[in-house]
Formats: sequence, structure tokens, C-alpha cells
Amino acid sequence: MTDASRSFGAERVTSLVVSAEETSTRLDVVLARRIPGLSRSRIQRMIRDRWVTVDGQHVRNNFQPSEGAFIRVVMPPADRTDVIAEDIPLDIVFEDEELLVVNKPAAMVVHPARGNYTGTLVNALLHHCDSLPDVKGETRPGIVHRLDKGTSGLLMVAKTELAQTSLTLQLKLRKVRKIYQAIVWGRVDPAEGAIEQPIGRHPRNPKLMSVRREPGKGRPSLSVYRTLEDFGKFTHVEVDIRTGRTHQIRVHFRFIGRMVLGDPSYGGRSGYLADLPPEGRRLMEKVLEGLGRQALHAHRLEFNHPATGERLTFQLDPPEDFAQVVEALRRGRDQEFWAW
Repeated sequence: MTDASRSFGAERVTSLVVSAEETSTRLDVVLARRIPGLSRSRIQRMIRDRWVTVDGQHVRNNFQPSEGAFIRVVMPPADRTDVIAEDIPLDIVFEDEELLVVNKPAAMVVHPARGNYTGTLVNALLHHCDSLPDVKGETRPGIVHRLDKGTSGLLMVAKTELAQTSLTLQLKLRKVRKIYQAIVWGRVDPAEGAIEQPIGRHPRNPKLMSVRREPGKGRPSLSVYRTLEDFGKFTHVEVDIRTGRTHQIRVHFRFIGRMVLGDPSYGGRSGYLADLPPEGRRLMEKVLEGLGRQALHAHRLEFNHPATGERLTFQLDPPEDFAQVVEALRRGRDQEFWAW
């Protein structure tokens, strides 16, 4: 029995058939043995991200294929490692020998990836710093946590191995406090509360996340919120994320039917637009066009300094585009465009 590899454009596809000796063996183990040059952890990520099928179906890492099963593996495009330093201005909130805290603009991507190899925060950091620790590969030096493109605000960056180890551990142990501000569609009721729902990969779209209650599909996730201002059919909220799941705030508020305003991936571009009166609809269409992103801002960041242990706290008001949305929603409320 032989494995077949062939290329389609930029993709390399490997096909193989499971032997009798490989039955009752986990899929990730089978692939690690049969495909040279791929670690088991990389294979597990590929299975999770739906680059692998067994008889045409997406399965989990621990799936045990039967004899004769047809496995198809599509190699994802490799991340580029030739990240270049670029002279891009940084809004630095704090810096010392160990770390930086930066104010990330909404339009900036944090690290290079397919489709965004230049103009990222990492490109700017490589120009600003003499050296950065290698975190999760060459494309992410110094990055210990992320903010999505479209989200503005505070982000910490490790400059040394000590800072990398300390900040990563603090994140894992939930010693880092991250508080966001968001504007969501609809009135949030109750005005203060918590959303505790497990989050995992979306069952049909691997680029998105969703609430997953099936056993083994979602990871525990907790968002504690309070209302800052009620606009009627919109609410300005503060959210303290007690866990750090991908897209956590966006997914949790979509789950309760209160999508983050402007969110292009989770329904925040339309929301309840059709339910508004004509004057309110026209105003909101202008607001969404001017915002051009999700109304989400990393407002407050707290952690222990890696070297001294001192508790550091940083707070940053939302940028002008966010503030303009708040003012527009107040005007609409005062004119009763969106009474609940």
C-alpha cells in the first residue's frame, strides 16, 4: 500500500488508506506515523481546523478509522517566517526593559498570517525593539495574547524570556484581568450579570467560534458584564472576561441575542436594523458605515510585573470612532428613534 501526494495550485493533498494493522489506532497517531515531517501536535491542529477528512467526513483527533478507510489530508498554506521590521508608529502606553503595553488601533492585525504579512503589530515591534522572545513561532515574537482585527485597545507584549514566561503563566492562571467596553444591539436585561457558556469551534465554519454544549466540544467560558448606558435598542456595556477564549465577547453576546454592533462575523452589521423606524434606520446605516468594525475596545488591563511582582493597572478610553457612535446613539435615543 502506498500513500499518494499531489498538488492542486498552492495546495498539497495527501491521500492514504488505513491498513489492518492501523485499526483501533487514533487518527492523529496514524497520520503522525505515515506523513513524514509533521509533528503530532501539528496534525492535531490540522484535524481540529478541518484540513483532514476520513471517508469525506470531518472527525476528531481520537477517531479510530477502520481498515480501508480513505483519509484525505490537505496541507494548509505555511505561515511565512520572513517577517520584516517596518517603521510603523506605535502608541506605547508603558515600556520598560521587560515589556510593553501598547494601544492597538482597530485596523491593525496583531501578527502576520495568510493575507496579512506586513503592516502588523509584530512588524512594528521588530523595528522598535532590539530583540523579542520567540513566542509560538517566528511570526509571533513577543505576543502572549491577541486582540482581533477590528478591536482596539490595550495589549501587553513580552520583550524578554522572563516576561514571556511570567505573562503566559499569569494568563493561564487567570491572574491577568482584561475588561472591555462594547456596544451591543438591544437592551441587556438584567443590566448586570454573567454569561457562562462553553465556547468551541463553530460546527460548520472553522474560522468562527460558537457556544458548544455538546460534551467535549466547548471550553468553559465566563463573561461578567454591567450596563454603562442604556440607549433603548442599543446598550453600552463593560465586560470583564474571566476566561480568554477566541471571540469570547462576540460569541457570548450573540448567544443572548445582543450582537456586538458592527461585528461583520457574528451578525452585528444588521442586528435589528429592520425593526427601526425609517429615521432611526437611516441614522444607524450612517453609524455602521462610519464605524466599519465591531464596537469593541480593550479598556482596562491588570497584571503583575514579571520582574518586580508589582500589580500594574492600565486604563484607556475608547477611540474617537467608538465615542462618535455613543454620541449618535444618545441623539437617536433623545429623538425616540429606538425606544425599546
